[in-house]
Amino acid sequence: MRTLGAALVSAGLWACGSSSNGPAEPTACDPSTQQVGAYLWQYTTVSGNCGAIAELVVDWPAANDQTAADGTTCAPISDTPSEGNCKDVYVFECTTAAGERYDYTRVLTQETADGSLLRGVLSMSASGPAGTCVGTYDVTLTRQ
Repeated sequence: MRTLGAALVSAGLWACGSSSNGPAEPTACDPSTQQVGAYLWQYTTVSGNCGAIAELVVDWPAANDQTAADGTTCAPISDTPSEGNCKDVYVFECTTAAGERYDYTRVLTQETADGSLLRGVLSMSASGPAGTCVGTYDVTLTRQ
């Protein structure tokens, strides 16, 4: 499988609410004003055989339907925000010029009132000429 990061960068990555033991989580979020700027995306492998995903810095907001320089295209399937817009379940798919397909489900929650910290889980499956894999990752986004 090719580098997973390119497929993730080319996907429109939106988020917002959480589950940590830190300060009280916000109950109302506005992603259009709170989740703006460059975010460092860090992934920790929970399970699966897709391998590690490298850290990425992504500028937000990003368009939902994108094509990367390498020809990877991604498109949203569904986007389901919670009441208060602090949690989002986002399903999207990406295809590469090499014929690989990536299917993702990402659940993110905004943990700080200013939108500087988001956490969640990314589940994925990938298939292509090189084989198939599945993986689950804990995700942390920190505004830079």
